[in-house]
Amino acid sequence: MESRGFGVFSRFQQHFKNECSDQTKVSLDQFWDESAREYVCSAGRVDSESRTFPISGTYRSNYLDELAKSRKPFPCAGTPPLHPCLNEYALKSRSVDFEASIIRLMEEFKKSEIKRFGIRADSWAGSKKDARRLFVELMQARGFKKAAKSLIKVCRSSGLTFGGFADAGGGHIVLPYHSTSLFLQLIRVNSLNSRPTKCSGDSGIILGLTASRAPYWASRLTLS
Repeated sequence: MESRGFGVFSRFQQHFKNECSDQTKVSLDQFWDESAREYVCSAGRVDSESRTFPISGTYRSNYLDELAKSRKPFPCAGTPPLHPCLNEYALKSRSVDFEASIIRLMEEFKKSEIKRFGIRADSWAGSKKDARRLFVELMQARGFKKAAKSLIKVCRSSGLTFGGFADAGGGHIVLPYHSTSLFLQLIRVNSLNSRPTKCSGDSGIILGLTASRAPYWASRLTLS
């Protein structure tokens, strides 16, 4: 994305660092890199925050393991953040005013980028239904075919069958603070337990891509 000139995410990362103390933000880039490496090397099957590895033989970061050992209790519900900078940021985000300031900042970043690239927004009115439709159109333009609630494409050179899906979660409108996440999964060949994982959420949009050598699952990808 950055090589093509899209920089909103990088600017958000810099904003993130600026909100952290000097002591905690030192190794933040390493944390992001190691988390991304674990996710990509496992085709999205590991949970770096909870240090959950359902498969063997994939990359596991010693650095993230050390962070997990020294992780401090977190006052909010759920798994405590691995990195102390994320802990600080999460606590600040509990303030309504702080969250609103982030939204305003990101919207300004987006406006400048939309203007620079000449992006048209007239095909999307802000509804999750429109977001799903745009995803389908983009996938079909790249050779994917609709199959039930998913999109399927067979790559003959690799023997893989790819499935794409868009999960809009709950609600009908995409709000400024809703995230768009990319979900990847490798479906094990002929494994009865390797069914596509349903990603659901109450807010953001999840765009998914699965890969399998088993045509059986390719005809039954019903994620939406």
